Amino acid sequence: NLLTKTQPEDDIIPFQGAGRPHPDLPPDQIPSLLMTALALNDCPKPNAGLESMWAFASDTTRHIFQKNMTEFIESASETADTLPTSFYGAAFFFTKLGYGGGVESCGGRGWVDCDAGYENGL
Repeated sequence: NLLTKTQPEDDIIPFQGAGRPHPDLPPDQIPSLLMTALALNDCPKPNAGLESMWAFASDTTRHIFQKNMTEFIESASETADTLPTSFYGAAFFFTKLGYGGGVESCGGRGWVDCDAGYENGL
């Protein structure tokens, strides 16, 4: 899906959001899609990026937040606001996001090789 985001200057910026999990989405594309969704968190609606993160969340994350997406969004937002160098703070407030590019798998579970580089966009 190609989405647009309106800036205060009314510039339209095209981007591809993460959306929801689907079978034909290659695992190696998920990290960059989710980082883009977080960088543009409030497009096309408030907290759309965090909702995408929740859609891809593991059972462990869902258990920690007692399957409550609202609690997850509040926690991630508070973390970003109070700790700008945290994962969510960096994803929301920095303009250049990257990762090591590796997606590893073990027994059907995957994780991302994070070697992120951030440039402060503030």
